[in-house]
Amino acid sequence: MMTTAFTPLLVPTLTPSSQLQRPRIRFPGSVQRSQDEPDYFAEPDVTSTYAITDAPRQGRFENRVTLTPLLNLSLYSFNARVDFMEIKAKSRTQVSSADLSKYIWSRSYIRTTVSGDAQGKLIINVKKPMRWHIKALIKCLNDHPIVETEGEINAIQVSLQANADRAYFEADPTRAEQERWALTELLSRHFLPPSYTWDFPGGQPRSVYDDGIGVGHFLWKPSAQNGVKQTEWSRAHTRMIREARDVEYHEQLEFETRLDPWNYHQHAVNGTTCFGNRACALMFKVMHRIKDTQDLKHGKETILDNQERRACVEATLRGDALRRHSLTHCSHVGAGLRKLRKELFKFWLPTVRLTQGCVVSAFELERFQRGGVYAVRQAALAAREREAYLNRRVRGRRFERKWRREANDDHDGLQAFSYLNKRCADALRRAEGSWARLD
Repeated sequence: MMTTAFTPLLVPTLTPSSQLQRPRIRFPGSVQRSQDEPDYFAEPDVTSTYAITDAPRQGRFENRVTLTPLLNLSLYSFNARVDFMEIKAKSRTQVSSADLSKYIWSRSYIRTTVSGDAQGKLIINVKKPMRWHIKALIKCLNDHPIVETEGEINAIQVSLQANADRAYFEADPTRAEQERWALTELLSRHFLPPSYTWDFPGGQPRSVYDDGIGVGHFLWKPSAQNGVKQTEWSRAHTRMIREARDVEYHEQLEFETRLDPWNYHQHAVNGTTCFGNRACALMFKVMHRIKDTQDLKHGKETILDNQERRACVEATLRGDALRRHSLTHCSHVGAGLRKLRKELFKFWLPTVRLTQGCVVSAFELERFQRGGVYAVRQAALAAREREAYLNRRVRGRRFERKWRREANDDHDGLQAFSYLNKRCADALRRAEGSWARLD
């Protein structure tokens, strides 16, 4: 007999006052253990509590309810910053990277890392820059006798950071760490950028340990270890379709594997949830930042103090992503942050379907527990493909090879997390204002 960690929930649908009678759901977090774990002020054992609320009254949310986290976001402060920026430069003759770094430090007191090639192309890496740093750096480089730059950006990393209220630092460091773990779990479950940033081979969401350097796993991947459960679920699903539609599946279909809850594998809260990969133009990381790895290439790694740790979402842009988001030049950083605010840093709430109008399926809860809003989105699209497959001969129905994406297909089954999106947008707007002019 197939079992799940959850049982079907009865949801009262009488009046608005019935919200108080609705059950609350607890989703335990997953922790990756390692022999070389950094020092934690509090163990990353996180259990998130969710309430069942009514979904918006729209056609695509018909007969659905929303799972809303009960974490108090007013206990956190949000801010955004540029973690590093790589600026292109060129030299007329060979120049020593170490000598150029010393020259920049002597003229502008800005610490940089310089790399170059035999053709005279240079990359100047500035960590945690502000507007006046970049302005002084460009002037310093153009004053050099053999080096010049136009301020063109080679790569940039923007991070959205959140930390517990400063009062926790003074009162109880352990409590502050616990609050950060709770927020990291929430960010990892509810963050989902547009599909063009990750929906390609090798870019699918995955959870890795040790800041994206260690071994990890994809959030969706059929696993041979769960073969028995997958077979039981598939048999139950096939039997349901046969009894309800009098249709027999003749092959293992892809949308079946995306509907199966046991094909999703939960992220580790003390790891890093990644969208995209290092080789692509745009990559996201969601993590609890405990280490400073900016100088990891030079063998330097620093464990951060309690006050410097934070839950964060990092976006690293290169190549085409810079052009797409207006971040090709140092003077465009403010406009680029505006585009990032409007397009990329978005969070979502899961909506689950009600069976018989009042019951939440245990499989819906299991799927969200394992894969977060990513699993909800994938299952919603797979359910549409299943409907199209089962109704191929019905006039006007779309089936898989004739699909045309609509505006809400990218986040089907999801509702905007309005309050968290507003807090993040305010933080990015403040950063945008600080980079608004560079002249």
